[in-house]
Order: sequence, then structure tokens, then C-alpha cells
Amino acid sequence: MASGYTANYGLCQWQRSDKFLREEFNGDNEKIDAALKAAEDKAASDAQTAQNTADRALAGLEAADYNIYNLLLQNEYEGKYTGYKKALLYDGFLDESRVASKSAAIQIKDRAARLSKTGQGNITTAKTSDTCFLGDDPCSTGTKTATGGGVLTGFTFSFYPSDNYGCSTQMTVTYNGEAVARQKVTFDPGETGTKTVTLETPVELIKGDTFSIKLDSNNSSRSVSIYLGSGGTMAGTIRITAMGAASGNLTATAAELTGTGEKALVFVRYTGGGVTPTLNGAELVKTGHRKSVEVNGQSCNEDAYEGTWSGGSLAASFTLNCGNYLECVFFDYGIVVL
Repeated sequence: MASGYTANYGLCQWQRSDKFLREEFNGDNEKIDAALKAAEDKAASDAQTAQNTADRALAGLEAADYNIYNLLLQNEYEGKYTGYKKALLYDGFLDESRVASKSAAIQIKDRAARLSKTGQGNITTAKTSDTCFLGDDPCSTGTKTATGGGVLTGFTFSFYPSDNYGCSTQMTVTYNGEAVARQKVTFDPGETGTKTVTLETPVELIKGDTFSIKLDSNNSSRSVSIYLGSGGTMAGTIRITAMGAASGNLTATAAELTGTGEKALVFVRYTGGGVTPTLNGAELVKTGHRKSVEVNGQSCNEDAYEGTWSGGSLAASFTLNCGNYLECVFFDYGIVVL
């Protein structure tokens, strides 16, 4: 039997004259095993704690950058443009200044990049025998509502002269309740038949927009008669170039960022279908999806992606896809490089 023990773990210490007992060896081994396991567990726990601390710090950094991205968008919408940041790119699509290229069907309008699955084409109203005399009253197509994207380019209508003198009037295009285009329409002496007026300033339409075309009264006995359709509106064809597609691509202007990094975080906000980003041609890993509200207060979906970035030029592209929806609306994006 041991005549002494170690100070810390009480392991057996034998003198030359002591007898050895198997139980003492087994007991010492159990103490050593327990001490080693405790040390191993503590090392693993310390490593996990350090990792958790780093993760929380990084998460805090990502949240801070995300909030900055929102703040910069808000400032831009309020006219306080702050430009590109060294490690943060964003666009709320106030205009096309940061768009390098896009599919023809994607329209930048009303603070969003918009894609309608079905474009709005020509709208034709068949003529009847009824007419509107421009010397007395204005003639209007009545208010129409766009069912998809398009560009209003002009109007074709039928008429006949009331006399052999020429006259003129003004054509007005009203868009969402506001007069947005006006131009003079001239009728030559004796002219009759069909006239096509092409707008000097075409009007972009998106799904849900309202619009109308009116020929003003010229308050003159020298005028023409315009054929009407059923319901007393002007007959003819409102000429609209349809802008519809199920999917489309938008590429942002490449940015030269300073410094180097390890990864890039990308946030996209949209409604209908989906928006898939790539960076420098490389696919990204989707890391999150949630219901959110974009900076202007509209409910939307928000997806988060992660990819790599080692420095230099950063070129972002986005694929808009309507999916089962009639329209995909891409509100904004933010890219944070770390």
C-alpha cells in the first residue's frame, strides 16, 4: 500500500518498503483519465466560446452594414445622394444611372426594376357611324388601364373633313391622372381617311397604369369629325409596343472597390417571382429568406446571399423571373463586402 500521495490529484506515491496494490493503480488511472477528459472538454468549450464570440461580432457587423444600406437608400430617395461606398454597393432604381445593361422588357420606373410577364399591346376600338365634331367638343379614348408593360407611341384614328379648309388641334396624353405629353395635330384642306399621330415623347406603361388620349376642341367652325366607337369614346388604335417577358437580366455598373476581402453579402428585395444575383459571373449561396418591408414602405420578400470577393472590380447581375406571377418588381439591392 502507498505511503504517500501527490498534492493535486492524490495519486499514489510508494516508498521502497511499500507493497503495491492493483486497486491503487486502477484508482490512479481513473483519476488521470478524468483529469484528461476535463481538460479536453474545457479546451473544446473555450474554442467554441471564442468562435461564438467571433460569430456574434461578425453578425453585428453584418447587421450594421445592412442598416447602413437601408439608410443610404433612404437618403437617396430623399435626394441626399451619397454615392458608392468603399465596401457597400446599393441601388434603389431611381433611374438607370447604375444599370450597365438590361433586357428590353425590364423597365426602370417608380423606384423599381419591373418585369411584366405579359406586355400591353395595341388597344383598338372599332368605329361606328357616330362622330365627334372637334369644333364643338373634345374627343377622348376614355381611360384605359395597362395590363402589362409597354410603351405608348401614338394613336391612329379615322376622320372626315367638315369643310375644305385646314385646321389644327392639340392631342393630349394623360398618364395616371396627369397630362404628360401634348403635341399639335394638323389636318390639311380636304384631307380625310385615317391619320396616325406618333408621340414625340413616348410614354412608358407598367401594369396598373391608367392613360387616355384626347383631341381638344379647337373652338372653330373649321374643324373635322372624328369617328367614335361604342360608348361615345374615340375609335381607333392606341399604339403600344408591348414589353413583356417571363424572365430578364439586369447588370449593374461594375465598381472598383478599394482593399481586399473574403466574402460578399448580397440582399435583394422584390415582390412576385424571384430575383437571383450573381457576382462577377459566379453563383451565390442563398442564406436566408424572409418577409420584409422595403424602404418606401411596401411589403416585399427579402433574400440574402453569400459569395466570395477577394478584391478589385465587383460586377453584379440579377435575373428577374416572374414564375407564377404576372409581374416581378425588384425594389433594391445591397452588397456588403467583408
